[in-house]
Order: sequence, then structure tokens, then C-alpha cells
Amino acid sequence: MYGQDHDAVKQIQRDIKALKKKLNDETERLIAQGISIANPLEYSQELIQKVLTIEAELAILNSKSAEYEKLVNMYNSQLESLPGKQLNYARLERDRTVLNETYRFMRQKLEETNISEASEERKVRIIDYAFLGEKISPKVKQELLIGPILGLGIGIAFVLFKDYLNNTLKSVEEIERTGLAILGVIPQEPEMKSIKYKNGIVNSISKNFNMNSSEKAIMDDCHLIAHYDLKSPISEAFRTIRTNVMFSSADKEIKSIVISSPGPGEGKTTIVCNLAITFANLGKRTLLIDTDLRRSTIHKIFEISKEPGII
Repeated sequence: MYGQDHDAVKQIQRDIKALKKKLNDETERLIAQGISIANPLEYSQELIQKVLTIEAELAILNSKSAEYEKLVNMYNSQLESLPGKQLNYARLERDRTVLNETYRFMRQKLEETNISEASEERKVRIIDYAFLGEKISPKVKQELLIGPILGLGIGIAFVLFKDYLNNTLKSVEEIERTGLAILGVIPQEPEMKSIKYKNGIVNSISKNFNMNSSEKAIMDDCHLIAHYDLKSPISEAFRTIRTNVMFSSADKEIKSIVISSPGPGEGKTTIVCNLAITFANLGKRTLLIDTDLRRSTIHKIFEISKEPGII
């Protein structure tokens, strides 16, 4: 630990210096007196041997000092970690004490509970013993007969209840019972398509106006049957609606008509386009305004610009 500052090392160094000084003094004294040693070489070898012996002892002491220093460092590091271990040991000891006390308390309560249960008078008495009764097996034929009848009855009741809750108008008679006036009835879309394809309307339109595929799709969706097939029943239905609209108000001439519906895809564009065509065929000045600001399509059908639109 001390190295060159150790007392033993310093003492050996002082002994070496003293021997060297003694050797020099003795040599000078003998030379000054003219006295020479009988065998100076042997004496010098003896002194050198002592010096080497002392230096060997010094090296051994230095090696021991280095080992002692390593041991001291190791003990110091262990001492530094000792407080943490002591703290952990104290915590574990405290936990052990608490758990021991808890276990003793719970064991005492368990013994008290066992004693209390043993001292209580039981209030349960056996009145009669259970016995094995008659086996009950399912009635397969009866259940197979009742099951379909019950399922059919529930299904019919559900359908009737759902029909009772349905307040939509599904026929002309139901509309007439509400007191509303019926201007006309237009055939459904499949019937319109069959008439169009049967009479070759789409082919004649595409040849006359050089329509591309997208424009054909728009024309097919809008069904301008009142313009391209005047003799079809659908065109006649639109003309009937036109006549009924004109005669619905005998006192005052109708100048504007609004066509609307609660949801998209219900045929507003088809009806308004064909109805406008039937009015125009009478020679009346007809203005068709598309107020659908989100999905307007009338300008595509009649191949006109969308701008400026409604201002």
C-alpha cells in the first residue's frame, strides 16, 4: 500500500547507503594508511554479495507491499458495499418479523373459529333421504309436431306485426285512401329498359349524337323515352301526367312544378326530364332547372354547360 514509503523499504535503503559509505570510508582509510587487505577482491565480492542479498530482500518486500495493497483495495470495496447489504438484510429481517406476526395472528384466529364452530349447536336436521324417482324421457313425436307449428305461428305473427308497423304506401289504392290526388303511374325501370332495347333506342342515339360509353350510361340511367320512343306506353304515361297537371287547376294556369323525393335514386331526374319533354312537345316554353347541388346530371343528359348554373 505504501510502496517506496514503507518503513521496511526505507530502512533497507538506509542500510545499503550505510554499507556503501562504510565501504568507501574503509577503502579510503586503508589507502591513506598504506594498509591493503590481504584479498581485496574477495572482500569486494563479499560486500557485493551483501548488497545483492539486501536488494533481493527489498524486491521481495516490494512484491509483498503490492499484494498487501491489492488486499487493502479489495477490502475497501467490500466495505463500501457492506452498508447496502446491511440495509437489505435489515429490510428482509423486518419483513420476516411482520410475516411471522401475521401468520401467528391468522393461526390464532383459525383456532378460535374452529373452536367456535365446534361449540355451536347445529340447526340442520335430516328430515328425509332422497330417492331415485321415475325417469323422464323426451316425447319425440309430440315435440316434432309442436315444433313446426309453433315456429310457423311465430313467423306469421312476426310478419303480421312487421307489416302492421310498415306505414309505407305500396299500391294506388292505398294512396287513394289517404285522400291524395294521383296524377299518373309510370312503369318500373325493367319495363322501360326492355322497351328501349326492343326498339333499338340506344343504338339510334349513339349513331345520331356520337355518344361515348359514359354518356350512353347516363342516357340509359335517365330514360329519355318520351323523346326517343313517342309510341311507347311509358311515353303515354308521361303525357297522361302532363295532361292531369294542366287540368289539376282550372281557375289558374300552372307555371311552375317542383319534383322532389326523400332520398336519392328514386327517379326524380327521369320524371322531370321526360315531363319537360312532353310539355315542350306541346309547343310550350319549358325551363328545366336542376337544383340538386351535389349530384346534378341534367346538364350531362342534354349536353350543355354546367356553368354558370343557379346564381
